[in-house]
Amino acid sequence: MKHLWKLALGTLAAVWLLVGCGNNNSNQSNQIPASTFKVNPALTPSVESIPDPEGGAPRPVGAMRGKSGHQSEFVLNELIISSDDTAKVEALAARYGGRILRTISLEGAPKLHLVRVNASPAVEAQLAQDLRALVPEARSDLEFSNQEGLNLLATAAREGVSQNLKVSLNFIFKPQDIAAGTTSEAPRGALPDYNPNAFNWPYMNRGSPQDIGVGEAWRLLLAAGRLSNRVRMAIIDGGFQRDHPDYPASRSIYGGSDWGRPNPFDCGGRPCPWHGTHVTQAAMALPDNNQGVAGPAGPVAELVAVQVPGDFFEFLRFVVTTLAASAIERPRIINISGAGAIPAVPGALLEAALAPLLLAIQTNPLGPIFVTAAGNAGANVDAEDCFIVCWEEDLWAPCELSGFICVGGMGWNTTAKAERSNWGSDRDSSSVDIYGPFTIWAGPDPSTGEVHKVSGTSLSSPFVAGVAALIWAANPLLPRQVVESILLDTAHNGGVHDGGGHQRRVNAFGAVSRALGNVPPFVRIESPTEGRVFSWRFPVSLNATTYDPDTPGTPALAWQSSLNGSLGSGTSVTVNNLNLGSHRITATATSGGQTASDSVNITVRNDPPSVQIVEPDTSNTLCTNSPITFRATVSDPNNPPSNPFPTGNVVWRVGSTSFGTGLTATRTFNTAGTYTITVQATDDAPAPHTLSATDTRTITVVACTNNPPTANITNPPSDLVVDFNGSDANGWYYQITLQGNATDPEDGTLSGASLVWSTNRADVQPGGPSTGEQTLGTGNSLTVRLYTTCELPYFGTVEHRITLTATDSAGNRVVRTRLITVRTLC
Repeated sequence: MKHLWKLALGTLAAVWLLVGCGNNNSNQSNQIPASTFKVNPALTPSVESIPDPEGGAPRPVGAMRGKSGHQSEFVLNELIISSDDTAKVEALAARYGGRILRTISLEGAPKLHLVRVNASPAVEAQLAQDLRALVPEARSDLEFSNQEGLNLLATAAREGVSQNLKVSLNFIFKPQDIAAGTTSEAPRGALPDYNPNAFNWPYMNRGSPQDIGVGEAWRLLLAAGRLSNRVRMAIIDGGFQRDHPDYPASRSIYGGSDWGRPNPFDCGGRPCPWHGTHVTQAAMALPDNNQGVAGPAGPVAELVAVQVPGDFFEFLRFVVTTLAASAIERPRIINISGAGAIPAVPGALLEAALAPLLLAIQTNPLGPIFVTAAGNAGANVDAEDCFIVCWEEDLWAPCELSGFICVGGMGWNTTAKAERSNWGSDRDSSSVDIYGPFTIWAGPDPSTGEVHKVSGTSLSSPFVAGVAALIWAANPLLPRQVVESILLDTAHNGGVHDGGGHQRRVNAFGAVSRALGNVPPFVRIESPTEGRVFSWRFPVSLNATTYDPDTPGTPALAWQSSLNGSLGSGTSVTVNNLNLGSHRITATATSGGQTASDSVNITVRNDPPSVQIVEPDTSNTLCTNSPITFRATVSDPNNPPSNPFPTGNVVWRVGSTSFGTGLTATRTFNTAGTYTITVQATDDAPAPHTLSATDTRTITVVACTNNPPTANITNPPSDLVVDFNGSDANGWYYQITLQGNATDPEDGTLSGASLVWSTNRADVQPGGPSTGEQTLGTGNSLTVRLYTTCELPYFGTVEHRITLTATDSAGNRVVRTRLITVRTLC
């Protein structure tokens, strides 16, 4: 590539010295026809004016274009002047009834002044002569939108020659957008090929044609413990929606502007009011938030939004201002999703004016990485015009300026260049350097309520900038130059276009891998969670996520307990025998000769048993010198069917005297009176975790002249836990035939109404009452439906206490019980 405007970096005398050295360059340049100029009223700028950043009057905009037909725009009454001779600049401003508006100062470069002027009428012959003197080896055929623009260029050229100054128009860069693991983004999109998992998007995943691997790069950073690092990024654009859910938590807007102000420029001739929002999403949309989309730097970025005006001077003023800011406020990466094609000769003047300051920024140790869009004209940025010698017909700025990483775009799910993306045929540092995705998912925004596709190198550029942020997150101590080298050196190569030039394709996974080096595997315990408490003998599920981002296959995973030792291996293990006490559970992953571990603390506790005396019932007639049967039920969550409660640990006492063990015991009282019966159930947990429970019942024993009956329940023969076996309009039920018998010393065999069956769960049985006991029926045999319910507090498990009450002719009663638990799925 031949940047002839680089010859304009020195003074006019130095220019002639340079072009006079060697061969016939001076003679050849004299044979190049002079530049030509005309006013074309049909040529109109995309906006009439841009705002003044300090609240002044709007700044009028003009347009020009050269032989290539690409339009560039500039501020109609402003000049950029590079000079430390402030008096000379003030004199220039005075000659044209103007003034110095603002000045940029940075050590290592001349001051850069923005000067407002009232340009003198152009003398075209003088203008052609001045431009040939300033840029001898190039020419341009220029059209202007109005005479004021032509006059402004003439003033810049005249002052450049007569005062030996570097003077340029203040050009504007315009948005380059064309209107058009698992994470969870917005659940729906405007197109059928939208998938809410960003790991599946063809420009985010590995293995697709573009093979960028953003998702896997995130996993690399997570495995290395670097995903919490933060990288400050500036997005210079227009149209930043207020409080977008995809913005990083740390966000600010620069220069006293405000969120929610639409972008004033169009995109390819169509409105794009929220261009800045889309560009921000392309770079750093937060992933895995069930909203919007995802961008490469989403997990690590901090946003500095810079609302345009979009002219070169204000861009550089922002950069130099931030260099003086504290490290926490200074952006490390600046993205400019704007571009413009400036015809060769005025482009040379711009680069000559800006080059010293750009060089000083590059050599400043605090200088940022600049990433910019290549443009959407489908053009070769290195295209040349020739007459005896050749020169590039346009300066694509800022793409081709020194120190900028220029990004072109690949089509959807292909490595081939997108049709509208600019490209470069040269392989130097002033061409298109690398390619990112041209089309991405974006939105929603105030104009479009759904996620939708947007296209343009305006999105390619911030995407690549986001990958640069991932590199810095991987190693925050890397110098800027090393980050740039990693970004370019790890890129995939080839398959973009057949026009030569750089064929680099951004490779997020490779770049982050290079920055990190070989990292240990990642492991995270998903369950149990920290501080979880489990009941003894309950199964405990151990689950972990593990991977080694830079080694194929799943790492070997081993589980350990601080109390039990080895618990098994694999990503999912169930343990049934954890000891009582406090455990530190550790999962250790091994892969590629490296290990990583994660730990959680849990507690395994012993739950107390519960015991209840169910017989004799308080309504029973209890007689002296007759054996009385005592029965209890015991439950303990730590005693599943495989470890039944030890009935030998159930002890019966009257007062302090033991009279039996087990769930049933018999005792005869010889003396009438009132007695307190206690049953104690002690579980089988080892000391010091052993727990007990007691229940008491007071009984009255009398001297009977007419003895009570004896009764037995024969079906069910013992307590039951059953699932429902039918349903009707009243709900789920378990149908069973209850059977029992009773005899009385005086009355003989009892039957019929002398035998009454009931349940204590009237609240779930149809027919009422709403609480308490419900009579089910009478007789030796009775078929009943015992209901269950999903309503609280039962939630599908209802315990019925079935009672058989036998009453003799003298009114003496005896009660027998069974517990029938009926379950259903809720």
